[in-house]
Amino acid sequence: MSQLFFLGWCYTQFTSKPEDFPFWFMLPAIGFNLFFLNFRPILARYILPRREVYFDRLNQTVSFTWSVDNAQKNEHGHATFPFSEIEAFYAKANHSQGHGVTHAMYVAHKDYSNHAGAFSEIRVKDNPQNPNYCRYTWERVVRFMDLSKPLVDSPEIEPFRHLDPVTRDFDKQNNRPEKYWRLMSYKQMQQIEEQLDNDIYRFNFDGAITNPKRWANEEITKPWEKWPIDESLNQPDTTPYWKRLTKTLLRQIAVGV
Repeated sequence: MSQLFFLGWCYTQFTSKPEDFPFWFMLPAIGFNLFFLNFRPILARYILPRREVYFDRLNQTVSFTWSVDNAQKNEHGHATFPFSEIEAFYAKANHSQGHGVTHAMYVAHKDYSNHAGAFSEIRVKDNPQNPNYCRYTWERVVRFMDLSKPLVDSPEIEPFRHLDPVTRDFDKQNNRPEKYWRLMSYKQMQQIEEQLDNDIYRFNFDGAITNPKRWANEEITKPWEKWPIDESLNQPDTTPYWKRLTKTLLRQIAVGV
């Protein structure tokens, strides 16, 4: 919305007959940006009903937080099925926001006719035009549910690795640094993420399924060896907090991000 108001101001000022622009019109844009960027997530988390699908590695189940026909309930009262009864697929989706043809990923019960409601879209990379991101997302789910292997070594899982027996044993046997990702700089994480993103974009998923010896990549199980922490990038941010906060608020007000 901020961009639209800015374009409107430019139109009134750089025409043959400049006109006064009512700057109070900016107030709705400012309010919109601040509300949806800062308060809407709070409302969605604590007030609005939560619609979630979650995967239980220990019990090998998948649960839906809404009503599903003919479903068993877990201890939380959620419709629950064995993981083996769930399948995933992706489909093309046309968007009217300039993204063209993109792909969305879905999970559903294999016998959906008997378990209506056991269906949900799974969030992947924003508006992925390449279906590889859908395939990769499901691959991560399948890998997470594989009890024969430790959890994938990623930043969001690191604080909880000790809770999984297989993962805890693997980390102990391989002397994994306890806070490897948490001690890494954000800048280095971004560099690694860009590298992995490029690998996913170009990866031959179909070839890896039909001819894994040729196309499948070896899993990275020891990232601390592949990507040692670069101390030159791990410099503390000495910018005062009030400056960083002011910069964030101004960016949100101006462009909504």
